[in-house]
Amino acid sequence: MRELVCLCGNREDVLVEYEQNFREEQLTPGIFTARGKHDHDKEHWHYRIVRCQRCGQLFSTPILDPERIASLYRESPQEYTGEGMNLVRSYLRPLSRWLHLLPGRESVIEIGCGHGAILGALRDLGFSRVTGIEPSEDAVCRADADVRQYIRNEMFDASQFPALSVDLVCAFQVLDHFTEPLVVLADIRSLLKPGGLCYVIIHDERALHVKVLGEQSPIIDVSHIYYFNRTTLRRVFELADFEVLDSMNIWNIYTLRTWFRMLPLPGKDRVMRFLERSSTGALTLGLPAGNIGLIARKRL
Repeated sequence: MRELVCLCGNREDVLVEYEQNFREEQLTPGIFTARGKHDHDKEHWHYRIVRCQRCGQLFSTPILDPERIASLYRESPQEYTGEGMNLVRSYLRPLSRWLHLLPGRESVIEIGCGHGAILGALRDLGFSRVTGIEPSEDAVCRADADVRQYIRNEMFDASQFPALSVDLVCAFQVLDHFTEPLVVLADIRSLLKPGGLCYVIIHDERALHVKVLGEQSPIIDVSHIYYFNRTTLRRVFELADFEVLDSMNIWNIYTLRTWFRMLPLPGKDRVMRFLERSSTGALTLGLPAGNIGLIARKRL
């Protein structure tokens, strides 16, 4: 196991919020499904989670060795294909009013692209070179043939791309999975052209459902390392020398069957079977579900 320190550098002045509740040998790739079904019937495991008493950052420590984490992501199943277009609608709408600031539309990278639904939409926005990074082999196999060719089945590695070559980097629900988010943001910054944009969406650890459910919140999960709120997310981008342009609450659009699946309710199997079979389950609903977005620019 690897000990972590707060992003502000503090390693001792922390308060334990939750103790680790699993043994390492219990973990399987299914627990590390980045875009999973949020199935509350499975084991709800997490690391020891602490809060920095200096800056308020919430984070996990100790964690698995990075090599073990990479292996689990590589073998993890991908179960989110049915919500691809709803993810596009939810995540790309806030970006539209900032596109005019891009230095160009030559290159875009999406880190953690899953089965590539958003990649296809980014291509439709006029980017001539679209690249997705996705460690899950199963996710890449599930991608439509017309976008699979743009996906690199690997962990994000900035050295695989030319410096100063990218107009836009997107990372949706992945920054909290990285063991070193400051290093990742520095790497993203090195790839962006001057004036290039980075757009992320992340779980809000101060969201109402987290306050109500506490340790049983779906975001308190072994796949998450650093947990962010609007203040700490802005701070980490500023530490990485980005200019923060905007932050916002994200309205998630999902089918009723997906919303119901995410609810931590016991004995919901009968209702789920009805929603899976009926047209009612396919109806969509947009709600603020506790996600925050941030758009930042590499300084000119």
